[in-house]
Amino acid sequence: MLDASTEAAADSSQDQFVRRVAETMTVFAVAGETGLARAPSRFKDGREVTFLWSERAQAEKWAGCIAENPRIKELPLGEVLTSLLPALDQHDRRVGTDWSDGPDEPELEPLDLTVSLRRGIVTAFVERVVGSGKIFVVSGMYGPSMMVSKIKPGRQVLPCWSVRERAEMRLEGPWEEMVVSEIPLDRFLNATLPGLAEMNALLCPDNMLGVETIEVLPDALSRRLKV
Repeated sequence: MLDASTEAAADSSQDQFVRRVAETMTVFAVAGETGLARAPSRFKDGREVTFLWSERAQAEKWAGCIAENPRIKELPLGEVLTSLLPALDQHDRRVGTDWSDGPDEPELEPLDLTVSLRRGIVTAFVERVVGSGKIFVVSGMYGPSMMVSKIKPGRQVLPCWSVRERAEMRLEGPWEEMVVSEIPLDRFLNATLPGLAEMNALLCPDNMLGVETIEVLPDALSRRLKV
């Protein structure tokens, strides 16, 4: 059982992990001869913990302590959300974030980490957009490309990005012939978001192909972008 001060430290460590990963879109793990490095949980009898890091240097530092013939695996965030965390949940494992062999290293359930990372993606999106003053969308002949909502049947979703390079990664398949367009933040707030609200549409900040990221209402995103 963790006391209040230890719980606060664990929460802070988890928050830091989420912030770093949402910024870099990358997670690091250590693979050994038996798969990804893991150890018995310190808090849940009969459970194992798989270790993930937000920085390569930390994964390299502890690799030799937790695996035989270790090698560092660099995992895209999309793969972590769609494949790794669901697999860990299926095998009843917990996740240790930014493990460093402390007495009360944080552990959490894979699905809880999934929720935190999806929220972290939106938070990082907002911070980057407010800092840069621009948003990127994929556009075709008739304007920004839309998707169908995965959580609200029949509603459209505008995927948008805080970094041009991330939008350009989506120029494939049916979007191969489209282009990335830049929208200034003031126009996004005063024209794009109100137009989406009139359409009863949603937005998907920093959308990743095949990943069920958070879909947000135009009014909710507008409030967070106004500073």
